[in-house]
Amino acid sequence: MGLLMQRCIVVLCLLFTLPGYAVTELLVVSAKGSKIELSRQQIKQLYLGARLSVDGVNLKPLVLPVGNRWRMVFNTKVMGLSEARIQSYWAQMKFTGRREEPNEVESVKSLTEALLNEAGSLGYLPKEQIDLNRFHVIYRIQVE
Repeated sequence: MGLLMQRCIVVLCLLFTLPGYAVTELLVVSAKGSKIELSRQQIKQLYLGARLSVDGVNLKPLVLPVGNRWRMVFNTKVMGLSEARIQSYWAQMKFTGRREEPNEVESVKSLTEALLNEAGSLGYLPKEQIDLNRFHVIYRIQVE
């Protein structure tokens, strides 16, 4: 292993042990008070453009931007797809007009605000960066 690679590994190890990076779970959540209960497969289908409603409210999945660490974890652990495969899928769906891509938000903060302000919205957030008293947990994803 080259010296540059060793230094990169050390920096990454340090980065993920700093406060704020020691995330143990990524949570799929909605605003507190919602009655949304979904399986991993239902979440996956929703994020692939399937329409789903709970108590007459259409569910609206929200995603973080491409390159965001939490988006990569979500895509790998829940979707079971790489970002490249997801982008390819959405290119096909846009071309054929069969499904709509989830709305993208710019940050964890803007995702939190959207979840609290938009009925039926759901998204994924790191457990350590949210107030669990304000959100309903739909699904838990272990982060290694």
